[in-house]
Amino acid sequence: MNIKGIFKQIIENRYIFISLIIIIAIIVFGIIGYFYQPYSPEQSFASNLPPSTQHILGTNFFGNDLFSQLLVAVLPTVAIAFLGAALALIFAIVIGLLSGYYRGYKNEFLNFFINVFLLIPGLPLAIVISSDLETSHINISNVAIALVIFITAWAFGARTIRSQVLSLSSRDYIRFIKHTGESDLKIVFTEILPSLLPYIGYIFTSIVVYSVITETSLLFLGLGDESQITLGSMLYFANVYSGILLGDWWWFIPPGVIIALLGIGFGLLSFGLDTIANPSLRVFKKRKSKIKIDMANITFENDFKS
Repeated sequence: MNIKGIFKQIIENRYIFISLIIIIAIIVFGIIGYFYQPYSPEQSFASNLPPSTQHILGTNFFGNDLFSQLLVAVLPTVAIAFLGAALALIFAIVIGLLSGYYRGYKNEFLNFFINVFLLIPGLPLAIVISSDLETSHINISNVAIALVIFITAWAFGARTIRSQVLSLSSRDYIRFIKHTGESDLKIVFTEILPSLLPYIGYIFTSIVVYSVITETSLLFLGLGDESQITLGSMLYFANVYSGILLGDWWWFIPPGVIIALLGIGFGLLSFGLDTIANPSLRVFKKRKSKIKIDMANITFENDFKS
């Protein structure tokens, strides 16, 4: 499928259209909010104030304006998720391409490597790794969280890409290119990889959803840099200082809504890209044209003689 055809399907796909509106709105909100807030996120007022005209989302236990913190928290959360997802996607592409293209012991080794990570649940593994870093008194920075996401998220994408490459590499035009003397790496990255763009887009959006959930879950459990204001750290302090227990909804509901919207946006985008990559999921528009059959012009010829 060429780029023009893919772009046309993206424009006509309602799932992708709605998802892009949600994602772009959140990113614009995060970028503007990161540089412009009504108050400094660390400025102190009275503790646990409910929402008012002066403080749209009230204040937390420390007296910080929660709307200002929410504005600052969105961009770092998205950045961490994107960094972890990008690292996982690059590794998944390389391993998936090589595993699907090569045969023999190379194929078996890479396939075994993928299956080992597929069998390990991602989020529990991320919690274990982060807990080990925490107990080792290693400062878990945002980059460290992105690396944890990378380690636990790449196998799904590699498996999906491998299955597609296994099919593509057996086609006649790929066999012909092999006989012309082209190197294996050139065939993989210039001939096979462009055909996988819809699948790669679907994989990336799926990993981003996982990354957002993992990043916020780790920070909610205190396995991260709580000094960095993110959606996860806001939930962490709401839990530690009894904001959730006391029902101070203005402390934990807004970051939860942003996380849910991110999940919905990237989930719809993933589903929309999956409908492009998977022909069985496509919905074809019914054409209103009528087929007219002129029975007088249809003749049957009997070639068999009795």
